[in-house]
Amino acid sequence: MQVLARVADGLSESEARELVRFAWQEDALKAELAEIVDTPRNSGAPTAGGAAFLEEVRRLAVR
Repeated sequence: MQVLARVADGLSESEARELVRFAWQEDALKAELAEIVDTPRNSGAPTAGGAAFLEEVRRLAVR
C-alpha cells in the first residue's frame, strides 16, 4: 500500500482522491489503506496529491 501513497504524491488532488475511492471498494485493501494513515512519512511533507490521498483515506475510514 505504500506504493499507492507514493503514486498519489505525483497525482493531482482529484486524481489522488479517485485512487483512494477505487481502492476502498476492495475489502482487503481497506485495512491496509487505513494503516498508511498511521504510518509516519520519512519524506517530509506530502505533496498536494499525497495530502489529498491521506485526507480521503481518513474520510472513508470514519464512515
